[in-house]
Amino acid sequence: MQTFDLRDIIARSWRLWREAPLVHAGAALVLLVGTAASAGLATGPLLVGHIRLIDKQMAGHPVRLADLAAAGDKLLASLATWILLAGGTALASMVVVLPGVALALFWSYALWFVALDRVGPLRALAASWRLCTHHLGPTLLVLVGVIAANMVGTVLIVGLLASLPLALIVLTHSFRALSAPASPAEPA
Repeated sequence: MQTFDLRDIIARSWRLWREAPLVHAGAALVLLVGTAASAGLATGPLLVGHIRLIDKQMAGHPVRLADLAAAGDKLLASLATWILLAGGTALASMVVVLPGVALALFWSYALWFVALDRVGPLRALAASWRLCTHHLGPTLLVLVGVIAANMVGTVLIVGLLASLPLALIVLTHSFRALSAPASPAEPA
């Protein structure tokens, strides 16, 4: 694993967002409208498209709003993963809130595994569980930060068009840092 430096991740995320703010705000708008229009079903595929757009930009390539369609090859996997993630979290929360929160935490990177590692739903959920249990502290830190930023962004609707994509960029950078293999000099 690379060294997890949240300050560096936030700085790199801010730079990435500033390179294409209109693309990211537009992608957030598409995500919000698509989620509302589909009663939540389009959320997984739209998130996977946005994650791939961010990853493309992280690799130094220019991005445009049409890049959201990049989830096409994993449309069913992203849809199934989203249904399992959202449904499992909702069901677990109905029993007692804490199990739902735990599932949401441990499955938080499942769509990143679908988007970037191109795995199916069950492998994505299992991989996210492993990643988050091995890196619980950094995962909690990032998730609390992006939830707080999006809560502030929600107060101002326009703010959500900035906070939502910035949160996805931070999560993508943190996913890459946490899931990177250990270098030979680092203990496994």
